[in-house]
Amino acid sequence: MSKKKLLIAGIGGIGGFFGGLLAKDYYDSNDVDIFFLARGRNLLKIKESGLRINENDLELVIKPNLVSDKVSDFGIVDYILMCTKTYDLEETLIQLLPSINDNTIIIPLQNGVDSHDKIAKQLPKNSIAKGCVYLVSRLEEPGLIIKNGNIHSLFFGMDNGGNEKLQWLQDAFLNANIKSVVSEDINKITWEKFIFLASIATATAYFDSNIGGILNSKEKYNMLINLINEVTDLAISKQINIDKNQQKVVLEKLKSLPSDATTSMHSDFRNRKNKTELESLTGYVVAEGKQNRINIETFNNMYKVLKKAPNELYNT
Repeated sequence: MSKKKLLIAGIGGIGGFFGGLLAKDYYDSNDVDIFFLARGRNLLKIKESGLRINENDLELVIKPNLVSDKVSDFGIVDYILMCTKTYDLEETLIQLLPSINDNTIIIPLQNGVDSHDKIAKQLPKNSIAKGCVYLVSRLEEPGLIIKNGNIHSLFFGMDNGGNEKLQWLQDAFLNANIKSVVSEDINKITWEKFIFLASIATATAYFDSNIGGILNSKEKYNMLINLINEVTDLAISKQINIDKNQQKVVLEKLKSLPSDATTSMHSDFRNRKNKTELESLTGYVVAEGKQNRINIETFNNMYKVLKKAPNELYNT
């Protein structure tokens, strides 16, 4: 029996943490190879001294079977965890084509709910799962992942059956002490996270404010409520089986977070990044809202302003 090959594409907060746990567990395995697709200084540091994961003051140093920026080094792989930012998805897929055949299964673990459809459009013969993670983790510096808190959960699954194809991967996750669930209703899970993230990411970026600043201002709080309601209406229009009272659920989650916490999209705007997740988190709601004839006035107004940022909106 040939070795199973699992490729982690993007060694940032998500890919570095989950990929690191897999690489640690399967380093000497005769049955599984764990590969990292990394770039730049991150690649060089991992090659030089391994990937470090700092979790609650405990540090692991991990070396994968292979880390490279050259896809030709990996050959054909069985599974790909897509852990890049959503705005790098299409470019990364093109780069990965030499490692993909019709049997390669791809699992996107990105923010947003549009990655699956983008991958399926480009690779119509492949099995594409949907994925969702709950994790507070970041690439602090090249070769170093900082993970905060005790939450690290990974949900994945396929629409309309097909989850049996994911059983090997689920077993691999569990063996590596990754808290993972193969879901029979992955749309519900991904959309409930999306309602939370699209709302607060749009609000924090638009108001250039942390979460506490949104919750403690009557005007900003009311605008956040509008955002939550609009994206919830969009989910309902798409017949997503979301739980009731999404507004209450989102607000309770936000109130449980540190008041000075913010979103990665807001941080990218603050840091004048050329690329942000605006299109996947805000633009997607606007486009789909218009197509489904849903009132997305608040999203639409904020999107128009954020499209001009950071040059015009962030002038301090």
